[in-house]
Formats: sequence, C-alpha cells, structure tokens
Amino acid sequence: REDESEQVDAEGSSESGDKYIGKYLLKRFDDRAFLGQVVSLQANKTQQFWDVVYEDGDWESMEEPEVQDCVRRLEYRVQRPNQERLKQLDTQVQQWKATPREEEEEEDSESG
Repeated sequence: REDESEQVDAEGSSESGDKYIGKYLLKRFDDRAFLGQVVSLQANKTQQFWDVVYEDGDWESMEEPEVQDCVRRLEYRVQRPNQERLKQLDTQVQQWKATPREEEEEEDSESG
C-alpha cells in the first residue's frame, strides 16, 4: 500500500532520510539540556519523523527542522558530552530498541 510507513533504524538503511540515524543531539526541556540519539526513521510518501531517545529514557518523534537544529546545537557546543552521559544514553537506546512500540503492536494485531 502506498500509505504504509517505513521504519529504518541504525541496522537498516533507506534511500533517503537516514542521514540523521545514529547522530547525537542536544535538546533543552525546561531548564535542562538532554543528550539524545536519533534511532530510527518513520517515513511514508509525504512525511518523515525521526525517533530520538534521550539519556533519561524518554523518547519522541521529530520532524527534520527540529532534528537539524538539535544536532547543530550539540555540534557547536564548546564542551562535549562526557563519557558517562554517552554511556547512559547508549543504555537507554538499547532498551528502547528492545521494547516494542505501540504502533508496531497495533500493526501486528491488525495483520493477525
């Protein structure tokens, strides 16, 4: 079907849009900046959303302008994230990848 979305993660690839997968970014929530990593792409014929996992275990989907802005925010920082924060983020990303998302569960129940 034409309206089906495609998910691409760090192990897979797509002809377009995967340029952010695996990139680190920095996003401010309230008074704190959180380190995140782009882990997958949700795409259909008209839209693309990148899933981002943060060091505290939260995640969200972003459109490209916001992803670009947050990636640049980290690239232009003078002080790089310390190894402890990167390790914590890596742990959260692995847990996120191992947990089925609600959308995937809905698709499975519809096909079964």
